[in-house]
Amino acid sequence: MPDDELHQTELEAEATFARFPKEVQDRIRAEGDAIGQRVIDHLNQVLIGVPGGIAPPEEANHASGVVVLIGSRPVFFTAQHVIAKYRERRASDPRVVFQIGNVSFDPEPRLLFESARDDIVAMALNISDQSRVPGHTWIPASWPPVAPNRGEFVAFAGFPVDYRVNEDTGIVDLAAIGGIMKVASTTGTSIRCVMERERLIKTRGPHVPPPGTRLWGMSGGPVFRMVDGELDLAAIVTDFGENFEVFMMTLLGAAELSL
Repeated sequence: MPDDELHQTELEAEATFARFPKEVQDRIRAEGDAIGQRVIDHLNQVLIGVPGGIAPPEEANHASGVVVLIGSRPVFFTAQHVIAKYRERRASDPRVVFQIGNVSFDPEPRLLFESARDDIVAMALNISDQSRVPGHTWIPASWPPVAPNRGEFVAFAGFPVDYRVNEDTGIVDLAAIGGIMKVASTTGTSIRCVMERERLIKTRGPHVPPPGTRLWGMSGGPVFRMVDGELDLAAIVTDFGENFEVFMMTLLGAAELSL
């Protein structure tokens, strides 16, 4: 999208940002880019569909997720509605598979925790799976993670549908986006963030996703608490408010795991 097609909110945010000294602008963009890359490094794709190019690529569903090493066990987290979609599709077509990265498996016997209310699932991965799951595995300092407080910032990433490309060869190409937002409210199991467009600036790519961008597909994406410049995985993206300007995120601690 060329500059003359940028949404008014982004033009205003960039104009405000331009008033800062150049060294400050450069530092903020560099730090934001570095944080974004660290988050994306831990992002994994989920595909639900018929493999082997048998079905058109646009018929595949996709989502996001993250792998966490809890004790000596790799655990994959994503939104519960992702598993619900798999069950729905599998019931009507037994050829449908559940795939994380480059590994396919039946998620049902792998489930360690599932909550439709909190919209989160945790499933066990084999150690051998990790070499075929390209995203980095997060190793927490403690479990459950510390929940972000209201007013703190979180960094997140995922694969939105508006940035997906379905190739003629049956390949689905997913592009990641991410951002940093302030926590607007918290509950015992979730946090909510509001997209403050007047403060959003891009650190890479052509533009900030404009209002109305379809962001579903980001469900399950990692959400990191930011404290003193350090990142700590704390939640996953689970839902969006009206016009996708509000992000709902479920805390990983909502998954009651027997360690």
